[in-house]
Amino acid sequence: MIKMLITVLFICIGLADTITITPTQTGVLTHNALCCGYNTYYDSGNSLQWIGDCNANSYGCVSSSLAGAWRWDISSLEGATINSAEIEFSVQGQYCSNGTDYGVGATTDNMNSSQALVLYNNAQQSGSIGTYGSIQVNSYVIEDALESGNLGVVSSTSSSCAMYMTGNGAPELTINYTPGVSYETGDANMDGSVNVSDVVIAVNIVLGMSPFNELADINGDSIINVQDIILLVNIILSN
Repeated sequence: MIKMLITVLFICIGLADTITITPTQTGVLTHNALCCGYNTYYDSGNSLQWIGDCNANSYGCVSSSLAGAWRWDISSLEGATINSAEIEFSVQGQYCSNGTDYGVGATTDNMNSSQALVLYNNAQQSGSIGTYGSIQVNSYVIEDALESGNLGVVSSTSSSCAMYMTGNGAPELTINYTPGVSYETGDANMDGSVNVSDVVIAVNIVLGMSPFNELADINGDSIINVQDIILLVNIILSN
């Protein structure tokens, strides 16, 4: 029996759920040869990382500039409807008098220097937060991230902060979402069962009397024909 699950968007009040995700990838964006600038990202497993502004004088770079960077894999939520998304940070407040600036946006499945720089210089969403602040991710940003499967953020400061990067205190992404509903291939009328009614729909599609229906495309070749009807009947008989 061919089994395939087709995810169909289905919004229903009362089905919402909440998930909290820790970062999939953690790193820092470092300074360039001129000190007061950023150009290189590298992964870092430090549980606590100093981020801060740089300081340069006639002798060169006195203190380097570092920005924290994180990526969350949200591909498991494909097909869901995102109701809200929030990123919560933890910093050692006594050192972070000016709070932090952030840039957040969709990324690919591997944070690198070019993506981190986009988040720092030209993010889809940017702003500032205080100590133990949180970011309410805009709906269009989380929708793009859901499509790419990943959400990234870069955080910097004009003062100096000890920011938790991994482990306890690491930034957390909390998403409230409505799950998609999965239908078995062959359930063309989406009533929760594969039966003769679905065969009638498939036959009508073959005869040109009904529009294309992905759930009736049993062999997944994007064409609905007699082969799909035979496979659909076999599914019914096997049940």
